[in-house]
Amino acid sequence: MENHDTCAKGLLATLAVIETEQLADRVTVVRRDGSALYTNELTPGGGWRRRPAAERVVRAERARPWTASETAVFRRDLARTDRRVHTEVAGEDRRLAVQRDSHRRGLGLHQRLRLGTPRPPDTGDHTGLDTAADALVELLSALTRRQDEHRARTVDRLTAVLDTRLLPTELDEMALYYRAKAGLAGDFPTAHAAAQTLGWEGRHQRVLGDLWWLQGEPERAAAAYLAGRTEAEQHAKAGEAAHNQALRALAVAFYDPHRADDEIDLAHQLLANLDLRATTINAATAALIRDAGDPALDDRIHTLRTELDIAGLTSMTPTLELAAAFHQAVLDDHDALAATLSRLREQTQNGDYAYYIDIASFMADLPLPVDHTAPQWLDGEQATRTRWRAKHCHHSPAPP
Repeated sequence: MENHDTCAKGLLATLAVIETEQLADRVTVVRRDGSALYTNELTPGGGWRRRPAAERVVRAERARPWTASETAVFRRDLARTDRRVHTEVAGEDRRLAVQRDSHRRGLGLHQRLRLGTPRPPDTGDHTGLDTAADALVELLSALTRRQDEHRARTVDRLTAVLDTRLLPTELDEMALYYRAKAGLAGDFPTAHAAAQTLGWEGRHQRVLGDLWWLQGEPERAAAAYLAGRTEAEQHAKAGEAAHNQALRALAVAFYDPHRADDEIDLAHQLLANLDLRATTINAATAALIRDAGDPALDDRIHTLRTELDIAGLTSMTPTLELAAAFHQAVLDDHDALAATLSRLREQTQNGDYAYYIDIASFMADLPLPVDHTAPQWLDGEQATRTRWRAKHCHHSPAPP
C-alpha cells in the first residue's frame, strides 16, 4: 500500500517531467481494461506529435465517476473478498455487520487509491533499494516530496537511487538533473563543482546557467543557457531547447532589456508547438524583468501570481517575487519591496530559495535580516551584492 500511494501521488508529476524533458519517445495512458485514453510520440523533428497532456488525462480519469457496470464489478469483487475473509465469524448477524463495515472501508480505500490521497510524512530508511522497482518508487517519492523535504534530504535520496545503477539511462538522467537542482540550496561552491560532472545527461549547462545568474552574473548565465539550447537542438530535444531559451531570455533581461525582446520572441517561437507551462511562465517572468520600472507592471505581476496559484506551480512563485523585487528596487519603492521581502520569507521557510531574500536585499542595497542564514556565494557576499546593485543601471523608471 505504501508503494502504491507513493506511485499514485508521484505519477502526475513524473508524467509532466517526462513530457517536459522528453525522456521518452512515446507516452500512452490506458485504462484497466486496456483501452487507450491518450497516446503521444516524438516526431523526427524532436517535438511531440500533439500537445503534451498525459498529466491532465490521468488527472481527469482519476476524477471520472464510475459507470454503473464499474461500480457493480467493484461491489461484486468486494463481496467475494468478504466471503473469503469473514467466513470464520460466528452468527449471521455478526457476519453481515462485519461485511458492512468492510464494505464501507473498501469504498473509502477505493477513493483513496483513485484520488491519490497523500500518505503520512515519510520518515523511513531508503537504503534497501534492491530491485529496479524499489529504485523507481524511491525516485518518484523523492521527486514528489522535494518541495516538502529539505534539499539535503532530496540530494541523499537521489544519490541512493543513482548508486543502485538499476534504472535505465533516461531515469538516471532525471535523477542526475534534479539532484543538481537540489544542490542549489545555498552552497554554491559545491553546486558549481557538481555541475562540472553532469554532462549533457544531467543538463549541465542549464544547471550552470541557474548558478551564474544567482551570483549576479546573468551574462555568463545567458552564455550557458545558449550552450544548453544548442546541445538540446543537437539531441533533437525541443522541450529542453525551449526551456533553455526561456531562461536565457530571463538572464538577458537583467542586463540588456532591449536585446531581451528578441530572446523572448525566440522563446515563444520555440514554445509554439509545445505545451510547457513552467517554461511559458519563465518567458513571462523574463518580460517582467525586461519591463522593470514601468508603473503599470504591478497588474501583470498580480495576474501572473494568480496564474501560478491556479496552475499549482507554486514552486515558481519565489522567482516571480524576485522579479517583483527587482522592479520595486528600480522604482526605489521601499514599501512595496518590504512587502515582497515578507512574502519571500514566508515562501522560503523550508530553506528552498532562501537566497532570494539576499538577492532582493542586494538589489536595493538593504541590510540582511538579523536572523538570516547567508548562503555561500562563489566569490563572497560583498562582490555579489555589488553586482546585483549595479544591474539597476540597465533599467530606469518609466516617465509618469
